Amino acid sequence: MAIALMLTVLSGIGISQDSANCADCHEDQTSYRQSVHQKLNCFDCHAGYKEFPHPERAAEAESPVSRSRIVSICERCHGNLKFVEDNRIPGRQLPVINYKESVHGKAISGGKLDAALCTDCHGSHKILAPTNTGSLVSRANSPSTCGSCHQQEFEQYTRSVHGKAHAQGKSGVPTCTDCHGIHSITHPGEARKTDAEKALGKTSCSRCHESEVLSREYSLPKDRVSSYLDSYHGLAVSRGSVAVANCASCHGVHEILESADPASSIHSSNLPATCGTCHPGASANFARGTVHQSRGNGHALVRWVSFFYVVLIIVVIGSMAVHNVFDFRAKLRSAAVSHAEPFFSRGEVVQHTFLLSSFFLLVVTGFALKWPDSFFGVLVPLGETYRRWIHRGSGVVMIALAVYHVLYLLTTFRGRTLLREFQPGWGDIRAGVRNFMFITGLRREKPDETYPGYVEKAEYWALIWGTAIMGSTGLLLWFENLTLRFLPLWALNVLTVIHFYEAILATLAILVWHIYFVVLDPTVYPLKSAKTKRTSEL
Repeated sequence: MAIALMLTVLSGIGISQDSANCADCHEDQTSYRQSVHQKLNCFDCHAGYKEFPHPERAAEAESPVSRSRIVSICERCHGNLKFVEDNRIPGRQLPVINYKESVHGKAISGGKLDAALCTDCHGSHKILAPTNTGSLVSRANSPSTCGSCHQQEFEQYTRSVHGKAHAQGKSGVPTCTDCHGIHSITHPGEARKTDAEKALGKTSCSRCHESEVLSREYSLPKDRVSSYLDSYHGLAVSRGSVAVANCASCHGVHEILESADPASSIHSSNLPATCGTCHPGASANFARGTVHQSRGNGHALVRWVSFFYVVLIIVVIGSMAVHNVFDFRAKLRSAAVSHAEPFFSRGEVVQHTFLLSSFFLLVVTGFALKWPDSFFGVLVPLGETYRRWIHRGSGVVMIALAVYHVLYLLTTFRGRTLLREFQPGWGDIRAGVRNFMFITGLRREKPDETYPGYVEKAEYWALIWGTAIMGSTGLLLWFENLTLRFLPLWALNVLTVIHFYEAILATLAILVWHIYFVVLDPTVYPLKSAKTKRTSEL
């Protein structure tokens, strides 16, 4: 009578008749009635237990719900694409497939039955939807659920800025699954190092630290990821470096603390030790500056130098372009001065060949390092390490060539003659003004042709200046550990800005000034021949 009454009650609250008898012995039926599986029969998972009394199992491994069989049981439904789509279960692929490819699934298939299973994270009978705050995999509970196995990581997380904010119930705070994923959790060592490094800056951390909404909500700087990706570290990661620092290298992994916390790895007192993991001998100078250098922060001198170079590039290259447009137009009418073609000795031809080659390699590898996803990256289809060493090797060649050229100027008769001829003076400025007035029509008298004139002298001394600046800053940046023993970090940032903008200035000057006068000038080969032929035909 009691059993019949029990069956009637259980039938009225939704448990199937087949499963109702289970309630006589198994008291967790209440939990089961609250789960997303409440419409299933107990026997759908616990196959082989319809008979009563239940058959005895010689060992736990023979149970249909043993740890070795849990995944296959869940796969019956969650491995069915139609079931997944009909029930709107998140995941691009089937959840079970994702799990099988994860670090947990591979461990289970490899016989490590203590690895996390479906029931370890979702529960067994009381499985609730992730949106339910009582679910083990809800945002509120996922850290503690993961912490049941990963105790040390959980303790570190609770001490971190993320864990403290999560405990306070703040929205948008990252939990374990935000960084590691849900079902397709891979071990950091399993993925390719480059992919793992890139994911930190471009995917994991950027989801929050580049979010305008979260930055405004929690008063966070919103340029932390972009400024990192624009730094040497970020660019090296984009170029495929496997040794350069990423977000976790400096901030930590789970126990990420505020920079003002004395225990934080990025506290000013700890930066020498943190930076010292990659930069042996790091001193307090590493803390004297801004790592996340951007337009909105950092040392004032960095901003002023950037502003100065931008204005300088606009004025200098713009003036060159205007000059050449008028010069080209005048020479097409045979009204301008024809610049004499220089005579090079055999040794000077060799010098120029090395200069041309090293400069070209410096430009393409330098810009490929700065913009790895640009045309220059395609032009130099090599990894970061090869690009870096080709760039540095080319720099060494140019510096060695500069030293040789200085010795050539001082120790040879030909060199001393060139040095006297290329001495700049006020007469060159006057000649330049007179010629510009002539080609623009403001002066009728045609200036005398001289060599070397203001065109050649301007280019020659610009080359000397650029080589000195680029060579010195390049060496200081190359040996940054030694540089930072004597200079603060902000000084290294200034050197980086100078090196970058000087490279742009030099490249544009070559393209706008030098290429014009040695190739595009109508009075020099090859356009001179075409112009002469056209004139004779007329």
